Amino acid sequence: MKEEGTEALRHEGTEVMKLWLAMDFGFANPFACLWIVDADDGTVQVVDEYVQPGRTVDEHVEQIEAKQWGKVVLVACDPAGAAKDQQTAESNVSLLRRKGYRVHTRHSRIQDGLEMVRAALKRGSGEVKLFIHPRCAKLIKAMQAYHYAPGGSEVPVKDGNDHAVDALRYFFVNRQKHETRGGRAY
Repeated sequence: MKEEGTEALRHEGTEVMKLWLAMDFGFANPFACLWIVDADDGTVQVVDEYVQPGRTVDEHVEQIEAKQWGKVVLVACDPAGAAKDQQTAESNVSLLRRKGYRVHTRHSRIQDGLEMVRAALKRGSGEVKLFIHPRCAKLIKAMQAYHYAPGGSEVPVKDGNDHAVDALRYFFVNRQKHETRGGRAY
C-alpha cells in the first residue's frame, strides 16, 4: 500500500520498494512517463506507462497524478529538461520541483545508460533484474524497435520511436546516483 506523499511502498509495515517516475520530455515528439518499482532485492519492475504528444508538462502531470498510483514524488528525467522553455521561461524540471516532485537528473552517455538497462535485462549470471508489465505496450514496442545503424555504431538510431526507452535509461542512470547517496551502491 502506498502512503500519500511518499515514494516507498509498504508490505505488512515494512518498506520493500520505492516507486519512481521516469520521464522523457516532449511536445511534438511524445512525452513518455514510466512508473517503476525499485525493490530492495535489486529487481526493477516497470508497472505502467503514459506516452502522449502535444500537451504541456502541466497537462501531463495532471494525467499522471490521476493514475491509480497517485502522486509519486521521485522522478528521474532527461537533464535537458533543466533548460528554460522559451514560452514560459521555466524549465520542466523547475515546474516539477515547484509541484513537489524530487527530480533527479544526471548527465551520462547514451551507451552508459543503455548498458545499465542491458545488465538489468540479463546479467552475466543469467539472472534477470528488469521486468516489464504487459500493460507497458509502448515501452515493449519501443524496445523491440530499438536499433543501431549498420556498421556497428555505439549510439542507437534516434528515429522517434525511442522515448519510452530513453525514460527507462534515465531511471537507471539516476537510480544509481540516488542509491549511492543513500548508502546502497550498485
